[in-house]
Amino acid sequence: WKLGQTVGNKVKALQEKMGISWIEGQFLTDSIRTLNEGRTALKWSFAVAFYSDSSHNLTKIFVDNQSLLSKAVEDLSELLQIKDPEVIMAKKTEFYNKTGYVENRTYALMECGRDLLCKGICKSG
Repeated sequence: WKLGQTVGNKVKALQEKMGISWIEGQFLTDSIRTLNEGRTALKWSFAVAFYSDSSHNLTKIFVDNQSLLSKAVEDLSELLQIKDPEVIMAKKTEFYNKTGYVENRTYALMECGRDLLCKGICKSG
């Protein structure tokens, strides 16, 4: 919530100080939405990993995907900590790239988790 408010203030600052339109600042809003989705997927992935058969190759792939998403989420989160509107605009392409990467990693983790569950590669609690 706090990060969302901070991003909203950054978009306003970009509009006021840099003269950009509301739509031009939406990459920040998209980044925060993607960050939250990635964090939510990670949160639930730990339960799936815990109950999955650790000797199965698909579990190993799942854990690798989990690790890649975790790193991607942290990288995007770090980028969202930038406060200077000029630096934010200079890194707009980096925001797009990192946001897209988090989206792709989230999808990969969720698909792998779905496969683990559908194929019964989970031990009972």
